[in-house]
Amino acid sequence: MFEYLMIWMPPRTDRCAARVLDYGTIAALIVWTIGTVVALVDTNVTATFAILGARI
Repeated sequence: MFEYLMIWMPPRTDRCAARVLDYGTIAALIVWTIGTVVALVDTNVTATFAILGARI
């Protein structure tokens, strides 16, 4: 019976969903990295301006 089904219903080789999942994961990692960098730079820039403002 299984052989009969394999003849009429070949296994799907569509990997579109896996590709979308991969791209979504990569996009999420890029967004997370950019957010982390912006948060770190913002903290450093704020501290630098506070030091410069105190000296003036």
